[in-house]
Amino acid sequence: MYDSFIDLAHHSVKPAARTAPAKKAAAKTPAVKTARAKRTAAPAKKAATKTAARKTTRAAAKPVPQTSEAAEFILQAAPALRGGTDVPLNDVAQALRAAGLLGKHGSSLKLFDKLTSEFAVMQHPDRIRWTGAPAP
Repeated sequence: MYDSFIDLAHHSVKPAARTAPAKKAAAKTPAVKTARAKRTAAPAKKAATKTAARKTTRAAAKPVPQTSEAAEFILQAAPALRGGTDVPLNDVAQALRAAGLLGKHGSSLKLFDKLTSEFAVMQHPDRIRWTGAPAP
């Protein structure tokens, strides 16, 4: 039998000191704006909004498809997907395994479930399509 024991977990770890977030410290000091500061801030704000509006109209005119890094690696391993046509899922899985992007027992469906915004998986029949392909 044991007469006593020492809990080492409580003796080796010291609790971390809690610090107040910066927001709380900043909230305690009131911001004082003068009339001059208010007048100069208003035109600058309007100019910034106009610039942002111009940028959004330019972006709307030229839609640029954004491809994630993971999707780019998949497209390099299986170039047949770039055409935007349906490709057999088994062929893509074999290409990914050959490129070292998918393990021997890795599930290609689980991989593509993480990339639903860029790849569409059709389960009957088992095919996959890259949704970022240019329209024909």
